[in-house]
Amino acid sequence: MNSHAHFRNYTERAAAGDPVLPHCLKCSAVFMPPRAACPECGTASPGWIPALGAAGTLYSYTVIGDGDDARIIGLADLDLITDGSKYYAQLQADDLTLLTMGRPVRVGTADLGRGQQVPVLAIQGAGNE
Repeated sequence: MNSHAHFRNYTERAAAGDPVLPHCLKCSAVFMPPRAACPECGTASPGWIPALGAAGTLYSYTVIGDGDDARIIGLADLDLITDGSKYYAQLQADDLTLLTMGRPVRVGTADLGRGQQVPVLAIQGAGNE
C-alpha cells in the first residue's frame, strides 16, 4: 500500500468513528502522520492500533476563523506515539480558559456538524474528564 492509500485508510477509519494510529509490526514504533513505511526502521505496510482514549498533553494549538465559525486545531504529544511525532485534531473544551500548552488531552470522536465522526482532542478538566 502506498502512502496515499495508507492515509486514505486512516481517514476512512476515522470517519467511521474508529481513530487509529500507525504501528510498525516489526519495531513497535507508533507514529504520525500515516505513511507506507515505518520512519524508525523502514518496514513497509505498518499496521494500526486504536487511538480512541489515548492520553497525552497539548503541545500547541491554533485558532482558524473567528466567531461562531472558529475552529481550534491542536497538536499533541500522545503517550502512545514514539518520540518525535505529534497527533493533530480539532480541540474540544467546555471551558476555553483550560486551553493552555501542557494541558492533558484524550483522543475522542465527535460529529462536528458534517454528518460524520472525526477524531478530536478533548481537553481534560472541568467537565471533560
